[in-house]
Amino acid sequence: MGVLVKPLLPYSGPYPVSTTDLELPLPQPRSFDALSLKSKREPALRLETVLFTLYYPAGGDDEPESQSGSGLHQPWVQRPIEQTAQGYAAFLGQREDLCRGLFRYAGEALALPAEADRPLAAHTGPNQGAAQTGSASLDRSAPGDTPRASDAWPLIVFSHGMSGQRTTYSRWCGEMASRGYIVAAVEHRDGSGPISIVRLGGGQEREVPFLRPEELCWSEGSGDVDLLDFRAVQQQIRLSEVAAALAVLRRLNEGEGDPVARENRRKDLGGEGVAGRYLPDWKGRIDFNDVTVAGHSFGGGTTLEALRVGMPFFPFTKGIALDPSADPLPPDRARTVFSALRHDLAKAKDGAAAKSAESDAAAERSNDTDSAGEQPQIDVPLLIVNSESFTLWNKRFEEIKTAFNSLGEGVRGWLMTLVGSSHSSFSDVFLVVPFATKLVGQRASASLVLDRTVQACLEFLQERHDDGPILTQSIISGDEAGGRPNEADKGWFGQRNGMQGEPGSMRMHLKR
Repeated sequence: MGVLVKPLLPYSGPYPVSTTDLELPLPQPRSFDALSLKSKREPALRLETVLFTLYYPAGGDDEPESQSGSGLHQPWVQRPIEQTAQGYAAFLGQREDLCRGLFRYAGEALALPAEADRPLAAHTGPNQGAAQTGSASLDRSAPGDTPRASDAWPLIVFSHGMSGQRTTYSRWCGEMASRGYIVAAVEHRDGSGPISIVRLGGGQEREVPFLRPEELCWSEGSGDVDLLDFRAVQQQIRLSEVAAALAVLRRLNEGEGDPVARENRRKDLGGEGVAGRYLPDWKGRIDFNDVTVAGHSFGGGTTLEALRVGMPFFPFTKGIALDPSADPLPPDRARTVFSALRHDLAKAKDGAAAKSAESDAAAERSNDTDSAGEQPQIDVPLLIVNSESFTLWNKRFEEIKTAFNSLGEGVRGWLMTLVGSSHSSFSDVFLVVPFATKLVGQRASASLVLDRTVQACLEFLQERHDDGPILTQSIISGDEAGGRPNEADKGWFGQRNGMQGEPGSMRMHLKR
């Protein structure tokens, strides 16, 4: 693998982990006509398919050969490597040949520590032969350790941040799967990732590159595209993709595994004979009464927005936001797009033919809230874990506090900071290139940051609100404001004198 690049280690929970890629066409593909590419004068953003990777607890290692997986592992750097390298070069503003060389060096052999396309595990108790390589402080319990009402697993839908893809957060997703959660990591086609390849069918493909506002214009041809306007439109595309992923998962849960497998356009790992062959067995195996939305950075913003929209559009019972980009409500120019897409979600609830009175009323209430410029209320429990970067960035911390304070009366919530962390440390990047932590002044190791994050998330998801060592921490007077006196954001290349406290410890700011 090399001196500078490290492999991804096996997951530490009691269950083996497997992955499956799914890309399915949308029943009603659409273009977002409000924004156009200046270079082509055509819609900049279109949704034809939804793409996500499932991370899930797999059947035991002692399964018969007929129950084995593909024998292959999901690559961490998406193929073709040249296209991914080109996308990151554009995102970072670096030379393509340099990025191509780095990605070939780092990505050729780098794969997720999980065999693809194995059967979903049954609730017969965790496989004690699973890897146990994580921190000794991690809670290794899983929902399967306690008798459940059914053989269904709880679901998490994960949204990546800017420059991310569906494998960029494989450590967090895989760790949660190793503890008995199905995690659907969506790859967004909103121009926020370095590149994404849309498979259109019939061997046709389309690239979605990283997009900047200066590359775009409003379709009616008047005025520049403001960054916040663009982010608001992107956020609504993300919500549409989350809704589409949920629709596919509902099909699996309702017994449509065979047609989903036939429609799937991602069969790279194992081909027609292996990819998706166990999907018919997923009938009734997803617990839609226990569905969490989670995300990092811009994906944390997606999490907050999905929770603000709430029912009847999204069935989420909890939310986890890691360093969320908690921007205010969309500016005036994008608000019509914002409201129109919410209305589309309302129609999608009961199909394209008609919309229910309940959906109509909910869409109307949502639009009224937007026009009033107020934060819509969040009505389910919320966990927010910040890095030092976002807590010491005063403006961002105030936005996050505003989002937290929109929790409804009696709704549980926690806002805390992981001491010694940096913004990118919730992803896999510092696990793969650990020397880069020095460049950003991160004091906690990459593995410690992720271990502590997973532990906090498990306490939250397993409702250990009153006995978990992290969630029960008290708030020290003054920490409600974020950073303490003499704690300041030093910037990307100088946070060595960041927050006080032991690296890897948690500091509580708000809880209810």
